[in-house]
Amino acid sequence: MVGTRSAKLRVVELIHGAGRCDVAELEFWVDGMSCAHCERAVTAELSALDGVDDVRVDVVSGRVQVTHDAPLLQAVVAQAIHDAGYELRSWPTDLHD
Repeated sequence: MVGTRSAKLRVVELIHGAGRCDVAELEFWVDGMSCAHCERAVTAELSALDGVDDVRVDVVSGRVQVTHDAPLLQAVVAQAIHDAGYELRSWPTDLHD
């Protein structure tokens, strides 16, 4: 019985974790930001995406760092940035989606 319980628990863990990944950090650049309002707008849109744990925005350089624990697609991130009123300038070239 103990082995069966362990197997069932493992299945539940796998289902619960489906589509999740280890915590990772993504860095990209956004055009058009210049103030605290810009920072808040981009942060709010990106924070609303599934799996996003933390967002850090540098309005001077345009650099955005996102800590996430679920896969993030470029098109979804670009749309969130567009919805905030800005444009995605660059995306990491080593990511394939």
